[in-house]
Amino acid sequence: MENKNSYTRANRVYTYAIKNTFNYITMKIILFLVMTLLSLSLYSQNFHTKYEHSYSNNEKVIIENSFPKGGFIYATITGKKYSYVVFRSHITNNTNYDLELHIDASHQTFKIPASPRVGFKMFFPKNFEQYGRQNLQDYGFNVKEFLDSNIHKPSFFTEIIKAGDSHGLYSVVLSDNGVSGVMRAGLVIGGKDLIYKVNGLKLCVGYLTPNL
Repeated sequence: MENKNSYTRANRVYTYAIKNTFNYITMKIILFLVMTLLSLSLYSQNFHTKYEHSYSNNEKVIIENSFPKGGFIYATITGKKYSYVVFRSHITNNTNYDLELHIDASHQTFKIPASPRVGFKMFFPKNFEQYGRQNLQDYGFNVKEFLDSNIHKPSFFTEIIKAGDSHGLYSVVLSDNGVSGVMRAGLVIGGKDLIYKVNGLKLCVGYLTPNL
């Protein structure tokens, strides 16, 4: 009788342990799914605009452009001060062929209609934006380090975006006298040209074409 009771107690303990383990694993899975969905939700909320461009056979390229981050002061080694904002653009190649992304932002200084007394400079760093940095200051991009070496250089580079792949890139906009209101900027495709829109102003900054 005593052996039977001992067996029953042991069986209950074993069953209880199994249930606790199952509940623990289930909670871990649920927590992982919730965090994943939350991360994806936050990632999508950081994009301000989304454009789709169709090539032949209705194959599409998607460009997503972020809200601005920054608004801080950058000082050159000579002491000249600028305010800056950082944007990021995410290009997804949903075609069956590679795309050639060519950036040529050699016209560094420009003005926008809403702020005619303010001079702007635009830069496209060659190093691409990395996933997972969307919630960091300046999207995780080291603005000072980049500008210290490139403030007097045009942005010029070519990259290949593989079929089915995607790339993210930064853009940095400097102003020499602040800016009135909110800045909005991003990439769109106009024919074969890659257009950068800054508060209504359109600037050709390169092209995005099939690499056939």
